Amino acid sequence: MKKQQKQQRNVNCIRNLCKNSQVKLSKCAERYSGITLISLVITIIILIILAGVSISLILGENGLFTKAQKAAKDMDIASLKEQIGTELLSMQIENEENNFVIEKSEVEKVLSKYGQVIKSEDGNIIGLKPTGKDYEIPFSELWQGETTNSYNATKHVNVPKLSEGMIPIKYNGSQWEICSEEDSEWYNYDEDKKEWANVMLSDGTYNGENAKVGQKIEDKDLGSMFVWIPRYAYSINEYGEEKDAEGTTQKITDVTFLVGTTNKDEQGTKYALDYNTDEVEKAKEEAEGKTVSTPKIVHPAFNFGGTNLSGIWVAKFEASMEGEKNTNTVGTTGDDITTKNVKVLPNVQSWRYISVGNAFTNCLAMNDNENIYGITSAVDSHLMKNSEWGAVAYLSASQYGITPKINELYEKDSEKRKAYTGGKDYSSNLTQSTTNNITGVYDMCGGAWEYVAAYYDNQNGNLETNGTPAYFEGNKLKTGYEKYWDKYEVDEEEKTANLNEIDNTKIKNLAEERLNLMKDVKGVGMYDVKNTFSFYGKANGSWNWITDVQGTTTQYGVGIYNNDSILVGNISQPFLLRGGWWIDNTYAGVFASDGGLGDAYSGQRLPPSTSCTLSCTLIASVLTRVGSYIQNRINKEKVSKS
Repeated sequence: MKKQQKQQRNVNCIRNLCKNSQVKLSKCAERYSGITLISLVITIIILIILAGVSISLILGENGLFTKAQKAAKDMDIASLKEQIGTELLSMQIENEENNFVIEKSEVEKVLSKYGQVIKSEDGNIIGLKPTGKDYEIPFSELWQGETTNSYNATKHVNVPKLSEGMIPIKYNGSQWEICSEEDSEWYNYDEDKKEWANVMLSDGTYNGENAKVGQKIEDKDLGSMFVWIPRYAYSINEYGEEKDAEGTTQKITDVTFLVGTTNKDEQGTKYALDYNTDEVEKAKEEAEGKTVSTPKIVHPAFNFGGTNLSGIWVAKFEASMEGEKNTNTVGTTGDDITTKNVKVLPNVQSWRYISVGNAFTNCLAMNDNENIYGITSAVDSHLMKNSEWGAVAYLSASQYGITPKINELYEKDSEKRKAYTGGKDYSSNLTQSTTNNITGVYDMCGGAWEYVAAYYDNQNGNLETNGTPAYFEGNKLKTGYEKYWDKYEVDEEEKTANLNEIDNTKIKNLAEERLNLMKDVKGVGMYDVKNTFSFYGKANGSWNWITDVQGTTTQYGVGIYNNDSILVGNISQPFLLRGGWWIDNTYAGVFASDGGLGDAYSGQRLPPSTSCTLSCTLIASVLTRVGSYIQNRINKEKVSKS
């Protein structure tokens, strides 16, 4: 009761104080009862502002949440960069043979594990879209190391390397046609196609100024022609076992194309540079008649003076002389000259009657200033080496080629002997090609014996006499020419042996020692395919010298492989010949070999050769197989842009 009376007195007091003023009443009511609508609105606005500020701080463009998201993304990107960078760096370190440069195809393979690889219209990698993410990372942020594009991941083979003066050509079914290097029909090395890449040099009707893509080329307008042999590793499928005759044989060797100038295939398998011959022979003995294959190794032809090559360009035909005005008169040395240019053309006479020294000179001269081929001093031309011959032979005998049949076209009258490149009708004589189609290499079986830049280091006098003092001094190769020649060691006793004093037993002993030393020579199609030889001694000069040992010429031994005759040669024959000639019938072939004096002789012709690489800015190419070999160097700036 007292409490109610007290409350009533308070109300009366308030009424008395505010009875003349509604404002005062409102203020009193506000003071004692609550807030006004305006104040409420103001309060709400303030709260909204404060909330907006808070939300902005948390969710805004620079808010805590955005920053947290960005930090998480940055961490993801940093982690991804670290993973990719570590993997590519490891790959780079492993690519010592490629001058620590990584192939773009290898980079793409690594990036594809982490997401979608983004490419430009011209096929260059420009970025990566990580799997499950909505952002892209520029390629420049993923890898700053040097990359090269010497491998075609679609065609599974190294891209043919072009230099100034080289014009890509393809065969359209009826004639040659100038094409671009991006043309999908330029080459296809697949087993079922066997279409090897061809180029012509600018010594024909067309050159870099007037050659246009799509231009049809008649044979009379062709420049010197070369064929691309990509870098590969190989094994011999049936070690030391006889195979079928040439023209039908495939898969004597098993070939795996390699990536760029590395020793790895596109799956990342790395191949050795050599194998132990004794271990293979022991395995063959223990196999009790079963087939034994050699370990797969990188072919030695793809290393030129310590520089790894991505491939070699080899002369398509035997070399001929500019103008095709060969004397080729029986018994004359009128063609043993260094004043004519080398040509590599079909259906013309090959250049014979030339010494190995002059053949070497003519091939070196192909890159002289103001040469007819359009090539520059950056191209290193030289006589085809024995190992380079072997590279073509082994590719021909693999799943990617077919060993060719003999070029047996030979015309003779009382004054002249004529051997024609491509059998005088190369477009019809397709079985004389290493692919059994027009894109292969011709004249490696028959035609004329071919000198290669290779010799037995036995200090025989013919080294300096026929190799010429310009390159051999005191019967030793001069310093500076080592990369151009394959040198094979012999026993010290052979270097001092007197032909007039040694008997057949000594001949056999020296031959066995030479063969033992040749065990370590791989990739040339001699001991590594045929490791058993029949030994014989002094011949009587007739064609029956294999069985008659009463003559005066000291022979060593002979082996037959794929019906090709592999002759070891004799003490006075320090140089090597390859391929056989037209009269050898089935004994000629890509594996055929013999020793040679190095002199000018009607059966021997000049082979040039070109080899190509990219890693060390070298491209090499075999010109004519009179013995020339072209190496193209391109600078690092051009390599990095390719």
